[in-house]
Amino acid sequence: MKKLLLALFFIPFIGSSQTLNGYNIEDLPAKYIEIVGTAKLLKPLQVTVTINYGQAAKVSDWRKLQVLGEDGKRYPFNGMMGAVNFFNEKGYSLFDAYPVSVGNSSVYHYIMVKD
Repeated sequence: MKKLLLALFFIPFIGSSQTLNGYNIEDLPAKYIEIVGTAKLLKPLQVTVTINYGQAAKVSDWRKLQVLGEDGKRYPFNGMMGAVNFFNEKGYSLFDAYPVSVGNSSVYHYIMVKD
C-alpha cells in the first residue's frame, strides 16, 4: 500500500519540464525568442540568462524572464552555448547572435527561431 501511495505521489512529476512564464518551453506562444546572457561577476564562464519572447514584464517580475526547472528554481545554464543547445533540444534553431558592450563586459543576444 505504501508503494502505491508513493507511486501516485510521484506520477504528476514524471515528464514535467522546464517552464518560462508558466509555459512549457516547447509550448511558448512565439516563433522567435531572444536569449540574453550577462556574465556573472567573478565567474566569467557562467552567465545569467533571460528569455524574451515578447512577454510583458516588469523588473520585479524576473521569473517571467527566466527558465525555471522542475523544482521551480532558476534553471542553470553553463554559458551561452549551453542555453543555445538547451533551446535547440526544445525545437529552436539559432537565427542570429550579436554582443553588445556595456562598460568592460558584454551582453550576449542570441535570436532563436522555432523549427
